[in-house]
Amino acid sequence: MAPPNSPPQDPPSHTVLVGISGPSCSGKTTLARLLRDLFTQILGKERVVLVHEDDFYWDEDELPRTSTGLPDWDSPASLDLPRLISTLKHTKTHGRLPDDHRSLEDLQPVSTTPEISREVLKSVEKYIRDALDIKREDDETSETRLTLILIDGFLLFPPSVSTIRQLLHIKLFLPLSRTEVLRRRGGREGYVTSSSSSSITKNPSSTNPSLPHPDGPQGFWKDPPGYVEQVVWPRYVQEHGVLFEDSERCVGRVDEVVEREWGVRVFDEGEGEGEGDGDRKGKEGGNGGWEERVRWAVGEVVHELVRRRR
Repeated sequence: MAPPNSPPQDPPSHTVLVGISGPSCSGKTTLARLLRDLFTQILGKERVVLVHEDDFYWDEDELPRTSTGLPDWDSPASLDLPRLISTLKHTKTHGRLPDDHRSLEDLQPVSTTPEISREVLKSVEKYIRDALDIKREDDETSETRLTLILIDGFLLFPPSVSTIRQLLHIKLFLPLSRTEVLRRRGGREGYVTSSSSSSITKNPSSTNPSLPHPDGPQGFWKDPPGYVEQVVWPRYVQEHGVLFEDSERCVGRVDEVVEREWGVRVFDEGEGEGEGDGDRKGKEGGNGGWEERVRWAVGEVVHELVRRRR
């Protein structure tokens, strides 16, 4: 029993950390947000937490540099790993983000949210409720309480960030071909960044009126010509190539030994000309396979939640 006047204790909880990773523009954040919304409907808002690895970059003027002097956003050294690890440990222990956590993700230009039919969403929600035997948000006792923490990021599983990988209970990976990464990244307006330097380029005029115009400590990054080909993709191959049998292109069959060693579950985009381009017609209705991705990810998460409740 807690002594008199002691601070309130966090309720007992089975906390499960889910990492969602993949190359740039593979849909990591989109999938994480879809999962957050689905599980929030069932577990409640206070028991589903979303963490974005992009919130743990060093300030832009403190990033490592490429040989041409550009910021290297895709190097492990670009991340404040001690702060990220501390945040994940705190969230795992308390079921919530630290009070001083600050996120820039809500300021980012948002791509179109994939349309998923109401029938599929209802079916997935029913599957979750039935598997977890939950009829409503307050249906669980404190002894069987579950808290779900989702983290999306470009670098969660390789040996260079093994400490992060070891904190995660479920590791989901969304592959994407070089061709598709280049196409999608080329269509992005840019990224809101954190910077203490007044020399960082501010958000330029945009054809998108909803694009935020950050001020204060925020800057705006737009890929210069050739940046994805010369920095983003080579870094991805350097960190993740070992996961694929075709390690130079990072496509096709996954190396089963590495997959098992990392404990990662890789979404199967199917075979064919797309080589995992993520744009093939999904079995569930031609929306780029997003309904398939959601069913797959939910299945992986629910399997672990059920196992941990036994």
